[in-house]
Amino acid sequence: MKRMLAINPNIWGDNMMTYAYPLSILSAYPSMTPWLMENYIIPFTFTPYQKVSELHIRMLYLDACCFAEDISLQQPVMHQDNYAQDSLSHKSIVDIIKRLIDKGKYAIVFSDDYYLPSSIFSGAKMHFLHETLFYGYDEKLQVFYAMGMNTRKKYGRIIHRFSEVETAFRKGDVCDHHGDIEWAREHRIIALSLDDYHGTYPFDPQRLAAGLEAFATGRISPRQRFLLNLDYRGDLCFGIDYYSFVADTVEQAEPQSFRYIHHLYEHANLLHERLNYTVNHENVHGSLIADFQRQLNRISIARAKTLKYTVVNPQKEKAQLIFKSESLELAASIREHADDMRRFAMKWIDSLCK
Repeated sequence: MKRMLAINPNIWGDNMMTYAYPLSILSAYPSMTPWLMENYIIPFTFTPYQKVSELHIRMLYLDACCFAEDISLQQPVMHQDNYAQDSLSHKSIVDIIKRLIDKGKYAIVFSDDYYLPSSIFSGAKMHFLHETLFYGYDEKLQVFYAMGMNTRKKYGRIIHRFSEVETAFRKGDVCDHHGDIEWAREHRIIALSLDDYHGTYPFDPQRLAAGLEAFATGRISPRQRFLLNLDYRGDLCFGIDYYSFVADTVEQAEPQSFRYIHHLYEHANLLHERLNYTVNHENVHGSLIADFQRQLNRISIARAKTLKYTVVNPQKEKAQLIFKSESLELAASIREHADDMRRFAMKWIDSLCK
């Protein structure tokens, strides 16, 4: 017996799996495209009160919690069930995953990736309580079909044998390293399913305009701030202010500069996708496409330059010195890009509201 749920493995870029998973599910259903097009447009991060090795980069939906490390999915189109650790004792994780898939539910499972040969953390790398999205299985071949970070450090399809998944899940009971997912040991399985929705979700240009305004002004509603639960997390860098945060990071020639600029590049591609959609479906002038293409080209050049100096150059010490010498100019370019993005967003809003 073979069972497969719909999945889209070709979502954009180098993104964090906690929001890549829902996107892979939602974007596999054409009826949900309008909802996706009016959401997922506001980048943000926060500066933790306690020092950590890196900051988290996220995206925010207008009417939902972020797809973040706590995987809170309070949006109107997807349902979530958490399975507590004590309810899973003495049960076969393989059987649980298969039953969920049989019911049309996707299973996000936290297990020790050290024991999953197709995983990024497999073998001698490290023990890590990490999430995997299961969307299908083949009883004859005794394998699961899943989404995650593979051994090439790319997000995409992976295959795990039943026996590997059972072992990895049970070994996860004693795995101490689980990143920043504070409750991963308590809730080891999350089931995601789309609500019953017949027909196509109606696209609302006013909702997209509201999101663009929040992005351009850097203002967040009290409800969104409450849902993000930022009181203990730290200082918020939201919307266009996130661009300023990236510019400051580049100006200081931080080693993680490429990651942040890459996120701006991903965000630009998300906006470009939504712009194309509104040109085709709403009264938005096609000249906006050409205007935005210039912004996309600018951030693409910045991304390529930072990649050259901080990641792929074999002479890293020399490259870092060059990057430091050019970081002020690069930071100024990003700030100029931020101003242009703000003006462009307001122009786009005017078109949507006509």
